[in-house]
Amino acid sequence: MRYAARYSGRISFFAYLMSMLVFTCWLAGRVDRTTVVHTAFLFACPHLLHFGYLATNISMSAITPEPVKVAGGALAYGMILTHPLWVRRLRPRHGWHVVRYLYVGLVMMLTFVARLKGEFPGADPSLVHGVGIALCLLAIVAFLWQWRALR
Repeated sequence: MRYAARYSGRISFFAYLMSMLVFTCWLAGRVDRTTVVHTAFLFACPHLLHFGYLATNISMSAITPEPVKVAGGALAYGMILTHPLWVRRLRPRHGWHVVRYLYVGLVMMLTFVARLKGEFPGADPSLVHGVGIALCLLAIVAFLWQWRALR
């Protein structure tokens, strides 16, 4: 389960990056709303699967997660799973999208930071985690750059 959680998380991370890239293109008028809804949904699906693996791994390993991390992660999961619905209803420049992409990106980066600090039992710190942080920061900067360019 540990490996399933780890690798489904990595797949989900790339789906997040793809979703953010497509949304950024929507801000620039290069893609339509339907494409954004589909990529938001394609991010939500593997992340929901990742949650299942993660919860099972935590349960099987008798790990007691920190309440603050559980609350923060639950909020991120809620944002991820409901985002396809919000994309259908809200205009591209609505502030909800900024909050959602930045918050989910922050949670992902903090997860990578925790891995680098060795806070995950059974997972050694790796260069992959640093690359994940860098990719997330790059995606957030590109997203905010495009967001600001439209003002």
